[in-house]
Amino acid sequence: MTSILIVEDDHDTRVALRHMLEEAGYFVASAGHGAAALMMLDSITKPTLIVADVNMPIMNGNQLIEALKTHPDWKSIPVIQISAADSEPSPGAFAHAKKPIDAESFLRMIASSIGVD
Repeated sequence: MTSILIVEDDHDTRVALRHMLEEAGYFVASAGHGAAALMMLDSITKPTLIVADVNMPIMNGNQLIEALKTHPDWKSIPVIQISAADSEPSPGAFAHAKKPIDAESFLRMIASSIGVD
């Protein structure tokens, strides 16, 4: 089963994304910031994809991508960044989505990032 790790500091957004992705048939885990996500990666099965907010406390989405690049087991995980701000995606991100998230286009983006048509 395809698994997705959501890294988002806003509780309501995290829950909404989780619900959307579970309804689409994905297994979902979540964390409230990048540092928590890194700790989780040590104890969960490697996710197929990470969806990460850009602006978060403790460790933001760009810092998370930089940390993933340094780990041999995690550097190949595609990351979709999400942000309410008009920001450029990190060079290491697979894609970038603007909040509020449009479910249909976001699910297409996820399918593309994991190689499903």
